[in-house]
Amino acid sequence: MNFVSHLRPVALAALVVIAHSAQSATLDLVPSTVLAPLGASFSLDVNGNDFAGNIIGGGFNFSYDPLRLQYDGLVIDTTVWPDPARSAGLHDPASGTVTGVFFNNISAILPTGSFHVARLSFTSLSSLPSTVQLAGNPGLVWGNELAEEVAVNYGLAQINPVPEPGTWALMVAGMAMVGARRLRKS
Repeated sequence: MNFVSHLRPVALAALVVIAHSAQSATLDLVPSTVLAPLGASFSLDVNGNDFAGNIIGGGFNFSYDPLRLQYDGLVIDTTVWPDPARSAGLHDPASGTVTGVFFNNISAILPTGSFHVARLSFTSLSSLPSTVQLAGNPGLVWGNELAEEVAVNYGLAQINPVPEPGTWALMVAGMAMVGARRLRKS
């Protein structure tokens, strides 16, 4: 066999892997970017996207910076996940983690494709940027009605501070001074 004949199976395998990863299910936070001034409350929706097959349940963990954000709670969407076998997870405020969020749906219409999972609520404690990061939980896998594990990619949201009005005023005054100096030099 020559080099080209060895390359064909490798290229075909790479295309299969790329096609499979392009169809991976994702758990996203919406919106993915939030403008939150100090003291502002905001919510992030946890949405499943690109799920193939009928999903009977799943789980996730998430983390945040407890010095920059205050976690106010999680509400699982009981319209999509009506079964009482669910949990909002275990919160550790010192580390900024919530582990073991899970939910099931075996008694109603099973979600597929894109669907709402939960809503996370926070309050901004800082004027510095932060993130909220979703993650998998090895003990709480996503599964479909055929009892197969569904691979999921987990997203994050960027939380950006909004400058205080005084900061905006200082910035405008500085730009006005630069503009005035340029006019004098002209």
